[in-house]
Amino acid sequence: MAFGWLAAERVRQRSLTGSLPYRHVVDFRAVPETNTSLARRPLARPERMRFVLSDDTAGAMQLELPRRNMALAVIAAAAMFALFAGILVSQIARLDLHAARNVSALMSFLFELFWILGWSVGVVVLGALTVLLGFYRESARIAGGRLIAESRIGPLRMIAEYDLARMRNLRIEPDKS
Repeated sequence: MAFGWLAAERVRQRSLTGSLPYRHVVDFRAVPETNTSLARRPLARPERMRFVLSDDTAGAMQLELPRRNMALAVIAAAAMFALFAGILVSQIARLDLHAARNVSALMSFLFELFWILGWSVGVVVLGALTVLLGFYRESARIAGGRLIAESRIGPLRMIAEYDLARMRNLRIEPDKS
């Protein structure tokens, strides 16, 4: 009986507004211990994103962001990169380019060659990860009614701009250290 009343109420709401009644959307990501069945709202999207090599910061108010200590991650990635690159170099040095005397030797040579090719992809990924972790920086500033978040890897910068007028529930927490 209760289900029939609910269905009738939805039909009545749809006929009055032309759509289903508004469902509340709550973002509980800031409070992970909260358990709810309500739909989660996506995080804010930047109004403008761009990649540049340099940017004008004149007249902007810099925001102090805590520096992330990623030295341990950089050391671990660099050690894995060195180990994997060492294995790659030793396998390349061991490769005999003149060993293809019969079909079996040719198949063995091709297997080693494609193994080296696949292993080199992993070495390149580890090298890129090491560079990313070693040279990644973040900064934020406020200029012209916008919050500008900047992520850098060396000279390459990814800039995301957010309109301050459209931001709500912005919290600034003091540094605990």
